[in-house]
Amino acid sequence: MKSDEIKKLFPLKCVITEDIISSGDIGLSLLKSNIPSELHGDIFWGLSIGTISGIKIKTETNIEHNGRLVKVPLYLDKNITPQEIIFELRY
Repeated sequence: MKSDEIKKLFPLKCVITEDIISSGDIGLSLLKSNIPSELHGDIFWGLSIGTISGIKIKTETNIEHNGRLVKVPLYLDKNITPQEIIFELRY
């Protein structure tokens, strides 16, 4: 797939289930279950950021800090609770 085609896949909403959490690699499992299989070999994913064929992606959440809402990375590790998350493009 070309870069423009990959970018059109985002934002990508995914639901984190108990099965996904127990799989071990939450971000990679979510991405593989929601993008075309031809891209699976091109995924690099850390705990909150990664790439697909060089296209930068991320997950974030809002927290309250000093009375303000601030965006921070959403770490997809075994301590996360089931919820809906969004993978977005990172610039």
